[in-house]
Amino acid sequence: MMHHKGPTRHPLARPISRMAIVCGVITSTAFPVFAKDDAGPMPQNARPFIYGSGWLRDLGCRVEGTKCLALDFPEHAYPMQLQ
Repeated sequence: MMHHKGPTRHPLARPISRMAIVCGVITSTAFPVFAKDDAGPMPQNARPFIYGSGWLRDLGCRVEGTKCLALDFPEHAYPMQLQ
């Protein structure tokens, strides 16, 4: 009589899947902590978020501390949203 042995799993399959679950739980709880919350007054050269609270800098500006400073662009240049 032959015994049929089921498919074998890699010895690291269970620890890797557990680690993925733990990382998912940590990530889902940690990201709200890193969310941008600019509860202070909105600076010049900024606009309010479409949703939630806080503000975003205008295109062609950079954030320095609590201010949004306008950048100087050469002639024939234009700002791009790069994040």
